[in-house]
Amino acid sequence: MNHSSIAYRKQTIVFISFLILWFVVNLLQSVFTEINADEAYYVLYGKHLDWGYFDHPPMVGLMTRISSMLFEGNLGVRFMTIVMQIGCLVITWFTINKSLRTIQTTYLFFIVSFASVMFSAYGFITTPDAPLLFFTALFLFGYKEYVESKNLTSSFILIIASTGLMYSKYQGLLVIVLVILSNLKLLKNKRFWLIAITTLILITPHLYWQYANEFPSIKYHVLARATAFKWGFVFEYLPNQLATFNPFVIGAAVFVMYRYKATEPFEKALYYIIIGFIAFFGVTAIRGHVEPHWTVAATIPMILILVNKSTTDTKLATYIKKYIGLSIILLLIARIIICTTLLPERIQFHSKQQKYLATQEIAGDRPVIYSGSFQNPSLYPFFTGKNSTVISSLMSRITQFDLWKFQQQFQTKKAFIAMHVDGKSNTYTSKSGMKIEGFYVDSLQTTDHIRFNFDVKNILFSKAKTVEMELSITNSSNHEFIMDHRELPARIEVVWINKKDIICTPCIITRPFASIKAHQSIKTAIQFVVPDVNLENYKLGVSLSSIFGPSMNSEFVTIETK
Repeated sequence: MNHSSIAYRKQTIVFISFLILWFVVNLLQSVFTEINADEAYYVLYGKHLDWGYFDHPPMVGLMTRISSMLFEGNLGVRFMTIVMQIGCLVITWFTINKSLRTIQTTYLFFIVSFASVMFSAYGFITTPDAPLLFFTALFLFGYKEYVESKNLTSSFILIIASTGLMYSKYQGLLVIVLVILSNLKLLKNKRFWLIAITTLILITPHLYWQYANEFPSIKYHVLARATAFKWGFVFEYLPNQLATFNPFVIGAAVFVMYRYKATEPFEKALYYIIIGFIAFFGVTAIRGHVEPHWTVAATIPMILILVNKSTTDTKLATYIKKYIGLSIILLLIARIIICTTLLPERIQFHSKQQKYLATQEIAGDRPVIYSGSFQNPSLYPFFTGKNSTVISSLMSRITQFDLWKFQQQFQTKKAFIAMHVDGKSNTYTSKSGMKIEGFYVDSLQTTDHIRFNFDVKNILFSKAKTVEMELSITNSSNHEFIMDHRELPARIEVVWINKKDIICTPCIITRPFASIKAHQSIKTAIQFVVPDVNLENYKLGVSLSSIFGPSMNSEFVTIETK
């Protein structure tokens, strides 16, 4: 056996050893770190598989479904995440030229990878970022092969990777676009267009799901998340990015890109992804808060350029070992701490299970109904195995629960409402001494299945004017809706919306009705006083309001003003 073969064998043994250690560390971390609300939400994705979800494409749901088929508990959520990151590391390693894969670069590779904060975290926490990272690595591996050989295998890898990116997270499209921008000659290549068309065909089921559900993800990510400009969003962006990548890692990456000009298409693509992600989301900070991890896909090219350049730049190699390597100690301490109860409960790394078990003790077999967002109704079934849902309103954000509409299963049934309502709620004490607030109902009634239709074309609105408007009401459920319900009554309100500003105006039903039978439509009229606001900035809708707040019962339309 010659010297090069021996060296390659030793390097392979070192690489596999580190890989096994990485797997074991993440496995232990997964078992001993309590599930968070987002992960519990994705567990429900997996239980209700579909081609899309309100917040994300479906890959993360498939991951939790497969994990739950193999394990229970935390590993039933996180096992595929652990496996995917091992695959991500292997693919990224093999993207590095074989001649550069030495024992020295193996050490540097794992140092940079583990020290990259969010990359490391998504090795044991299940989010859509885990498959995003895996398919980013696969896409870059395939792209490198493609620009070097343009063989059929590289084209097939790019198709799989592109499809995987689009099914993982919408940032996957940005990876693809930035690579194309780095090499516009791709647009002249017939094989490239074949890859693009095939990918488009493969993601058609998700595109159709978006169409069939009226594009909820686009409405949420592009429109609903936009807020008024705040300097705070801009000033927090760069510090958050330092935390995402590790200041020592991103600092070294910036140095490499400044010091060394990209000399070939693949390296240029790496630079474009890093700069493109950080610049793109930096610009979006003018329209709202940018979550730090939205740029995490740029970790893969950072790892590649740092390891590649460290083979010829001894000072960079020393920096990686000395500074990036030392930062691993802090990360290890942090990862140990989140497995304990040392952090405050509000950070939600522990003590959630006791809360939901206490709630289940109080609720018994009744479904638990929450208001607000997805966190509570996701965690409750994970820790208890019992039914739960959330009733959203115009005052809260829409989630996948609004598409699932689990509450329709619980109409007219006994339920426990886990929220504070003046005059209704009580404080219950579990056997463990935990306080749970809420109240029981013997017949649940929600308002989300009632639909209002109206026409304002022939009405002129002005401040303080009394307006009468015809209203068509449809009950799409299988149960009668009772306005003066003995436990959960509702009232009709006219709602005025200007971005985040919501004004609810009480109204008089001029042709009163007591109830609407299942699948029945009725006509009535309402009378209300126009509020004293700049009407040109507002849209009008009609809502049924209950203890859960005003619900989304109609379209919001532009009105004509005097």
